[in-house]
Amino acid sequence: MSSRNKDKQRRREERLAAEQAEGARLKRRRLKLAGGGLVATIAIAAVAVAFASGGGGDSEGSSAVSARRPLNAKLRSIPKPLAENVSLGNQIIDEGVPALQDRLAGLRGYPVVVNQWASWCPPCRAEIPLFQKAAKQFQEKVAFIGIDMQDSRGAAEDFLSELPMPYPSIWDPDAAAISSLGGGQVSPTTALVDKRGNVAFTRQGQYPDLPTLKADIKRLLGS
Repeated sequence: MSSRNKDKQRRREERLAAEQAEGARLKRRRLKLAGGGLVATIAIAAVAVAFASGGGGDSEGSSAVSARRPLNAKLRSIPKPLAENVSLGNQIIDEGVPALQDRLAGLRGYPVVVNQWASWCPPCRAEIPLFQKAAKQFQEKVAFIGIDMQDSRGAAEDFLSELPMPYPSIWDPDAAAISSLGGGQVSPTTALVDKRGNVAFTRQGQYPDLPTLKADIKRLLGS
């Protein structure tokens, strides 16, 4: 074979090799794109299933959304700080002086009735029905907070199951929270806090009847 023919054969072989290499490269690219499309399709389907089943994010995001659920229709006409306080009703929400201070700070601008109680206190049991009624009557203007003094959590929760309170309570195992409002010597004690956050007056001992309690609340509203 002449050298000229040999050059032609070599160039033909090189061209064929190059075409095969390009074909192989294009095939790999198509497979890669097809695989990516499949992954994307699977991912889109997974997201669709997650949203259809009520997902749509991580558990923290879902919790945040559920925590921001709107107040029920009955509470929407009440000022938001008061409505949020009512929404925590019949719960022991935290402990001690800092918890009480935080709650009062969140209610600044509204009068607050702070009633100290305990499961071991018969006069407390006797006056709770008065606070149940007053809290519902004045819920659009006045906030109520309970303070469970020198009590066990278990006994306190049993007490709440018997006499549910339409407002939250602070656990006060060492009586420091109620003492910070001028109480703690007699159980029950009720501190009436004005809209500026100052204790307007304190009642030591049991309220004898609903009219007396309502008179003090109206006095508080006028302070």
